[in-house]
Amino acid sequence: MIIQKRLSYWRVHHKLKNSAFQPLETAVSNTQQVAVLFNANHIDQQKTVLEFEKTLKDEMGYKAYLLGFINRKLNKNISFGFKHVSVSDIDKWWLLSGKTWDLFQQKIYFIVISLNVPQNLMLDWMSFQLKSAHKIGVQPMYPAIYDIVIDPESPGNLEDAIAKSLDIFERIIR
Repeated sequence: MIIQKRLSYWRVHHKLKNSAFQPLETAVSNTQQVAVLFNANHIDQQKTVLEFEKTLKDEMGYKAYLLGFINRKLNKNISFGFKHVSVSDIDKWWLLSGKTWDLFQQKIYFIVISLNVPQNLMLDWMSFQLKSAHKIGVQPMYPAIYDIVIDPESPGNLEDAIAKSLDIFERIIR
């Protein structure tokens, strides 16, 4: 089992390391849809991202689809104020499964914003699998899979990462 897990991890690492961002031209027409991926392990992170979603919606008029990744196994009956996946949704081949991920992955987004603070391989893997015209990666482990990379002035500072993401987002939509 441990060997299979390591092989699966290596396969994901190898795929991401040897891939580059390829924009989806048809996503330009879906300018109202923004995917936001984030680490949802702590309540402070969750609150910050929910405020970011509110800013995107109320001040900028965009529909943000949030998907938090929780880096531990969860009971399927646990719910939050946003869609989420967890270690419980990863199979032995490092593939996400479940209704939440399947529905999220089916959409075509104008921009995918991966708030990878702190760094987590699964967020890069999830971002890689989504279809969009643009991808913004905050502190990504694999910068080549994004067309815009943000390195916050203070690593690990989610608020700084979100402020820079909003600034770049506004430049893209102009």
